[in-house]
Formats: sequence, C-alpha cells, structure tokens
Amino acid sequence: MRVPLPLALLSIVPLVSALAPVVKKGSYLFDSTTGDRFYLKGVAYAANYGSGQATAVEESGSVSQLDPLANGDGCTRDLPYFKELDINIIRVYQVNASLDHSTCMSALNSAGIYVLLDLATPYEAINSVNPSWNTELMTSYVETIEAFGSFENVFGFNIGNEVVSLLPLPPLVISGLILLQISSLPNDQAAPYIKAAVRDIKTYLSAHNYSQLVGYTGTDSPNSRVTLPYYLACDEDESDIFDYWGINVYEFCGNSSFTASGYQARTEELQDLGIPAFFSEDGCISDPPRTFSDVPIIFGSEMTDVWSGVIMYEYIEQSNNYGLVNISSDGSSVATLTDFNYLKSQYATATGSSLAEASYTPTISLPVSCPASNSSWPVATALPPTPNSGECACVASQLTCISTYTDGSSDIGTALGEICGESSTACSSIAGNGTEGTYGDLSMCSPLQQLNIAMDVYYNQQSRASSACAWSFATTTSVAGVTDTAAAAAATSKCIAQDAFVGSTGIPSATTTLPGATTQPLVTVTSQSSTGASSSGHSSGAVPLLGAHIPVAAVFGSMVAGLVGGMVMALL
Repeated sequence: MRVPLPLALLSIVPLVSALAPVVKKGSYLFDSTTGDRFYLKGVAYAANYGSGQATAVEESGSVSQLDPLANGDGCTRDLPYFKELDINIIRVYQVNASLDHSTCMSALNSAGIYVLLDLATPYEAINSVNPSWNTELMTSYVETIEAFGSFENVFGFNIGNEVVSLLPLPPLVISGLILLQISSLPNDQAAPYIKAAVRDIKTYLSAHNYSQLVGYTGTDSPNSRVTLPYYLACDEDESDIFDYWGINVYEFCGNSSFTASGYQARTEELQDLGIPAFFSEDGCISDPPRTFSDVPIIFGSEMTDVWSGVIMYEYIEQSNNYGLVNISSDGSSVATLTDFNYLKSQYATATGSSLAEASYTPTISLPVSCPASNSSWPVATALPPTPNSGECACVASQLTCISTYTDGSSDIGTALGEICGESSTACSSIAGNGTEGTYGDLSMCSPLQQLNIAMDVYYNQQSRASSACAWSFATTTSVAGVTDTAAAAAATSKCIAQDAFVGSTGIPSATTTLPGATTQPLVTVTSQSSTGASSSGHSSGAVPLLGAHIPVAAVFGSMVAGLVGGMVMALL
C-alpha cells in the first residue's frame, strides 16, 4: 500500500521543455528535435473522472461527459506514479471537447508525457455494422482536434478502435434444438470508411498546421491484424495514409516466449508494411500476477525492426481487474497494486535499439496494390466521399416532404428502415456499401438529413401525391420555386453539382467557418449505450455503437442481428 502523496512532492517530477512532435519516417517514429528513434512506453488512462463529471453523467446519462483529461486534480495526483513507472505516453479513449484540459495537459507536458487520443466516443464513432463517414461524425472529430491541437504533447489522434473485428452472435435455440447458427456478422466493409476518415482528418490537420500523427488501433483478429493495415496503407499518396498502426493484443500470458506467445507471427505479418506499429493495448491477466515479461521482448532485437513500443492496459483498477493502482473513493489518494512494481521494473530497462533519423533510409516501400477483394476480405478500394456540410445543408433546404423528428431522435434509424424498405431507390443517394465501393452523393450527410432526403425522393417518385408523405413522422413544407417533381430534381441537383463550396475541402472548421457551413453536429445521438468487450475479454475504450444511419446494404444484416438477438433474449 502507498500513502497519499502531498502536493509538495510534485517537486520530485523534473520539469522539461515543451515536448517535440513525434514524426514518422518509413517504419519508425522519431523525436523531431533530437532525431532519436522514439519508442512508446505507456499505460492506458481509461478512467480518471472527478466527482463533478460523475454527477454530470448521472444527470445526463451521457458517457461522453466522462473525460479523464478534464480532471486536473486527478492528473496532478497521478503524475508522480507515471514518473515512477518511467512512462512517456498515456492512451486516453474518450474526451469532451467542451471541457477545459489545460491543467492536465500542461502537467503531463512538463513531466515529459505524450497523449495518444482517441477521437471516437461511445456515441460518435465509425460503426462496425452500419459504417458511415458523415458530417456529424467528422464535426465531432474536428471539435476534439480543435480542443487538443494546440497541445505540443498530443502524440496522435486515433481514428477508430477495433472497428473491424469479428462480431459473434448467439445461436437461436428452442428446446435444445439449434434453429439458427450464425458465428459472426462480417464488418470488414467498415474498412473504406476508416480509410476515408484518415484521409480527411489528415487533410484537416495539414490545412490548419497541426503536426499530430493520425492512426488506427485494431483488434487481434485475422482480417484486422493482417489485411486491414495493408489495406489502409495501399494505393494512396503518403500524405493521405495513416501514420501508425496499433494493435490491441493479449497473447503473452504468464511465462511465455517470443515464439509461443504469437509475437513472432505478429511480427512477421507486418514486416513488409512500412508503417510504424506498436501494441496499443497489452497485458494478459490469465495468470496473475502480471510480471510483464514480454516487455524485454517487445523492446528486443527480435521485434524492434517492426514494433515501436507498447501501451499497457491499464493504470486505474476497474471491475475488469487490469489496473496497476487503486484510487480512493474520494479520488485523493493512490494505492499501488502488485502489478505496478512488476511493470516499473520492466520499464526501467526498456529502451530499444538506438537509431538516428538522419542516418536512416527506409527500405520498405508502401504497398501499391491493395489486398484483393474476395470472400474472406469483401472490401472495395473505392472510398466514401469527404463529408461536406454545405452540400448537405443546401440539399436539405430544398426538401418539401420531411420528418417531424428533431436532431438526435432515437427513431431516425427505424424511420430510415421503413422508407428504404418501401423503396430502395429512394435511398440510393444516401446509401453506402464498402463491399461494392458504391456511395451515394449524399451518403455523407447526417442521419436526420438522410431521412429527409429519402422521404422527399420517395414523395417525388410518387408524383408528390399527398399519400406519399403520410408517414406517421412526416410533414410537408413549402420551398420557394419547388412546386413539382422537375423543380425538386433541379434544385437538389444544383446543390450536388456545385458541391456547395467547390473551392474548399468541404471540411467544417472550428476556426474558419465556410459560408453557410455548420461547425456543430446536426444530430447528437442520445440513446444510452454500454461498452463492449474486446477479444481478450476486457472493456477497451471507445466501442463503436449502432447509430441512426442505416445504409441500404446493411439493413438486412441489421435485421438478422436484431431478430436473432431479440428472439434469444425473449427465450431467456
């Protein structure tokens, strides 16, 4: 047990100058000031919530209110222990862009600690089953970037976490008879949306002179750990592809080895990637206490040709028992657990081989050809369009049959399913399919805009008959000059043709607002959610949830999943 540290003891934490941006070159990361190769040596900081945040969550029911970097007192409390562990980075899974992070971020910077920040939250993320890359999600990501882009110690922004993985479904069993067995629903078609998000976020960072890296962290499943990283790196200009690849891996359990653990196989899989890679989560707990005996291997000669360090899961003890420390109920003190000293001992000697950026010439070329689309990897190379809030707003302003729902209504998805089920062609302009590589011109609009677009298209398909806008959630409105089907088609087509703001990137900016563009999400998802478990059985950060957007191609899969799940629950 460890007694609380008085604030005066913070003087033992040496102050350093502002941290230099970490940059990538070929397969490795480097300190942009010293030119030395950079290795991540960190812990996941998945909880550090002050009492004020907890109260706000209880009142609002919103997980997005939880933000560990907004708890300055908690950061101050934990810094001496971070230094004792000798870490140089923490991973944070969700933040609230509207809160103040200056106290925590400045303290971390002074202590020489970077932050790997997930842009997704449990409410705003690329959805595994019904993926989309739209104005709502991009605006959420941009707001977080604007809140953290000025902090020198932000290592990078994470586009998504475990989006592509296996989604197991329970069998449908009645009286001992298995009526339906679906081992998993494929979600590989989310890959193009991840790649499009990387493309657009990197464009935004470049346009606004931010230097942070952009990457993705995947789950330890075959398609995710092997095919996906090569897909994200292929057939694009280097300026448009991800800067790092992280994998959440829990294979080294107990007294294992480089070969027996699977680390050798993981290393061989990525040896031709040409992109920096690291373990974005690690720390198997199947054989406690954890001695972290894989750390010397990760930083040893067998792995450093491919890997650039590790982030251990996790610092604060939660119900999943992965923690290194316990925090008192009032948040004022820290008690280290057994695993803390084991990790401290391992990190003390973890350095990795030295390499100067100036003397390093990359020898691995980025993959030109993308992985072939086939039955085991049904993914297209064509990517979704860049979200353009101006174009979507222009089209939305020309619609006359629209819904009565307000932003954030939980009924939007159901209504979309109803419209698209009645007429798939009414939804063609808003549908996206990552398997076929087909994306409607307006597939990047918000869920509420998509619903209104589908309703209006259906209304005009039916020659604007009153019965065609008689849904329980429908209403009609008047738009100047739009009095018949031809006028409606001309009005919306003009919006699409001019691309609303042809001279812009189409990216909403929190600092330079485009004429008519919105910098706030048009829809905020408010339905309650729960975090999911990774393949290792622990809860790992921001988990994509089912949202309101339902592309036509995904409707059937969602219906099957819901049918099976609902029938099983009814039988329990």
